[in-house]
Amino acid sequence: MEPLFIQGTKISPEINFKPDDFLFSISGRSIPNDADIYYYPVLKYLESVEKNLNYFPKEKTLIFDFNFIYYNSTTIRYLNSIMEILERISEHNKILVKWHYDDDDEFLEEAGEYFKEMYDLNIEMIIKPAPPIKNKKNI
Repeated sequence: MEPLFIQGTKISPEINFKPDDFLFSISGRSIPNDADIYYYPVLKYLESVEKNLNYFPKEKTLIFDFNFIYYNSTTIRYLNSIMEILERISEHNKILVKWHYDDDDEFLEEAGEYFKEMYDLNIEMIIKPAPPIKNKKNI
């Protein structure tokens, strides 16, 4: 199965699906101008994963890593579609969804909790470490 990589931009997330590593990640900001066009290959790819589950050994856990900075309301529709596909995949293969959020980001934390409630998936909530504080020296 071929990997899928879509370079992230200021308004669209990076998509990095590496099936040989059992790792599928989406990260960054998701406010694409045309979410239908942007997320179409992602959904088609995940449907392909669902149709080709024999590619993945049953004893391996497929990791789906979501590490958003921010996403808009349009993206939510696609995240729900993604979670629906993952839920179907999880009926046949082990899946772990990792949902990253900043400690002070209630929006992303609540979104992860929403997905945990709505879908029968193993979702691990991961608080991102705070960035290091930079010391400014007087010169």
